[in-house]
Amino acid sequence: MTHVLLPVNLLLRRRDEIGVIGTARAEQVRVVFTRLVVALDPDPPPIEPVGDPVAEAVRSIVAAAGAAGGRFAFVVSPWKLAGAVTSGTLLPPVLITVPINTNRSL
Repeated sequence: MTHVLLPVNLLLRRRDEIGVIGTARAEQVRVVFTRLVVALDPDPPPIEPVGDPVAEAVRSIVAAAGAAGGRFAFVVSPWKLAGAVTSGTLLPPVLITVPINTNRSL
């Protein structure tokens, strides 16, 4: 058996550096939750860009939770919403999203 030590900027079995993978993943999360905001709120306030893909992804998750709370008149945890929308795959290598029915409460 052979062991290889990887530099901290690489992930096991991945060709790209961790920064490239993280940025791509953050953009995917941002897009999914921004679309959810629009689905839940016909006239949402703009989500201002901040220049950091991870921060923008988090802002879109928080905005989606706010839109869900406004739509269904109760407080929605951003991370519980993220877990529900991604079927628990927010952090694994593959992001799986499921459509939700915005005509009924969560």
